[in-house]
Amino acid sequence: MVVNELNQEKIDIIPFSDDLADFIAKALSPAKVTEVRLSEDRSQADVIVPDFQLSLAIGKEGQNARLAARLAGVRIDIKSETQHNNELNGIFEDAEYADGEWILNAETGAQEFHAADGSVMSVEEWEKVTGITAAAVEDEA
Repeated sequence: MVVNELNQEKIDIIPFSDDLADFIAKALSPAKVTEVRLSEDRSQADVIVPDFQLSLAIGKEGQNARLAARLAGVRIDIKSETQHNNELNGIFEDAEYADGEWILNAETGAQEFHAADGSVMSVEEWEKVTGITAAAVEDEA
């Protein structure tokens, strides 16, 4: 990011990107963004940052987050990696206890979620339904 002085006013110049997730990450600079997840309708962005970068990403009184949201035209929710992981763990604990269990398919070697109602979901299907990445599912299974 380039910062210029103009009549005692600091101006941040953010390089434009057609990739909305990339643009949001650049808009939150100098904070280092781990991941940006966009909702299907692209009106909401969940931004994950390292724990020590959370305050920097949010900014004083939420100013950085507010400005990035206005620039990108989306609602932005910023979370630390720890907050994000705790939420994921809660989802997995609830899903495994209440709805079924993860089982390794002996034929394919792939993880499958066997729900209490008898249905079976692949990791990819689970990702579509829950919005949780396949890598996170495989780490938890």
